[in-house]
Amino acid sequence: MCPSGIMIWIGKAIFLIFELFVSILQFNLLIAMMTRTYETIFRTRKEYKRQWAQVILMLELSLAPKDRLMYLLEYSRPTGTNKKLRSLVVNKNIYHNKDPEEIARSKEEKAKKVIEERKALLKRRLKVCGIHWYFLVGLS
Repeated sequence: MCPSGIMIWIGKAIFLIFELFVSILQFNLLIAMMTRTYETIFRTRKEYKRQWAQVILMLELSLAPKDRLMYLLEYSRPTGTNKKLRSLVVNKNIYHNKDPEEIARSKEEKAKKVIEERKALLKRRLKVCGIHWYFLVGLS
């Protein structure tokens, strides 16, 4: 043991400061590791999508046009009301980490957009037939 009482307290204080700094350093290291893991996962997802698109492209280039169209109809879906526009379907929850109010608002906006697209399509079809669309819809 140390004969001087003040040296005991100085030793305890230095040890306490050391432990505090080590704890803070470990916490910062944990945050850095989690951030790096998140960034790696994000880059991996993007790379997966890029490679998947490249595989599809290479397969399409190796097929005859008739077969290519058949496979295109299998892995894609029509976009909106125009059945000629097709897109690759990716299942992803777009409402993740959103408030219920934001979800409801975005669903309403999407429904309005679909209704407007359908009205525009109906308008074009009826215009071709020579019928005024607002008589059928009930608008003046």
